Amino acid sequence: MRTATAGVAALALLCTLAGRAAADGFIGVQIDAAELGDGVVIQDTVPGSPAAKAGLKAEDLVVKVDGKAFKGVQGFVEVIKGHKKGDVITLTVFRDGKEMDVKVTVGEPMP
Repeated sequence: MRTATAGVAALALLCTLAGRAAADGFIGVQIDAAELGDGVVIQDTVPGSPAAKAGLKAEDLVVKVDGKAFKGVQGFVEVIKGHKKGDVITLTVFRDGKEMDVKVTVGEPMP
């Protein structure tokens, strides 16, 4: 489990650095690969981040962004990174066995 924890921490850092490099594409989630399929599981949201404000929660399974599937963690990061501050994106998530769409307004990386 130590490796998985390090991987999540590294991914969180990657997302932050990727967002800063482009000055865009930040929603404020820590994610991990889904056990099945190509989605990602939200591990945590950054307090006050766009994801937290939109109501995303730990254990939400994200399977689509703007109606399109993506391939794993790297695919999710690339899709989010490709958006600019102020873009409204729709994440299709499964929570407690129910599918729902959550609208998130992309922001800038938080200090």
